[in-house]
Amino acid sequence: MSLDPTRRSDKAFKVTTGQHTTHLPETPAGNADCVPQGRFRDSSFNPSLTRRGSLRMRLALFQPDIPQNLGAALRLGACLDVPVDVIEPCGFPLSDAGVRRAAMDYGALAEMKRHAGWADFLAAPERKAGRLLLFTTKGARNFHGFRFEPGDTLLFGRESAGAPDDVHAAADHRLFIPLARGARSLNLTVSAAIALSEALRQTDGFPTAAPTG
Repeated sequence: MSLDPTRRSDKAFKVTTGQHTTHLPETPAGNADCVPQGRFRDSSFNPSLTRRGSLRMRLALFQPDIPQNLGAALRLGACLDVPVDVIEPCGFPLSDAGVRRAAMDYGALAEMKRHAGWADFLAAPERKAGRLLLFTTKGARNFHGFRFEPGDTLLFGRESAGAPDDVHAAADHRLFIPLARGARSLNLTVSAAIALSEALRQTDGFPTAAPTG
């Protein structure tokens, strides 16, 4: 998806913190740092949104290609109370309507932190504690037999190309989800949901609130 680098917008998006909503100007669409419209809590804008310290399970997406997958991942993170790290550049503008459609009204609950690149992600304060676990079809260990910890970050590569060698090298562990013979791969967000479910189950990290209906 190409962008017109000359197009600019005077629209604003909302960053919600508790009961307060701050209206911030939308960045130029030609800038790789464009933002999603809607009410996503982006802790890269407001560090106070990072709750319960760094020892908290996180979901990280490396340069995602498909906006619907990111939207679904934000919905997943909102429902399971898991922050989502987005490592740019993405294969689409983060203001893409597909992100908003997939996240629906869960965008108001999602906690997302954006990183301009891989080096910025590694330098983020959240990386000072906890392990980096890369899920990959080239993984060395079955995730089902792995012992997860509360501060783990579950990292998933690009839908089209996976993760490059330097990302593999930085991971503390590389894990795979076993599939039936002949099956190549799962959808990105389906994989994330499977992995998070097992990790949260092991660490007693599921939300405690009762279903709302």
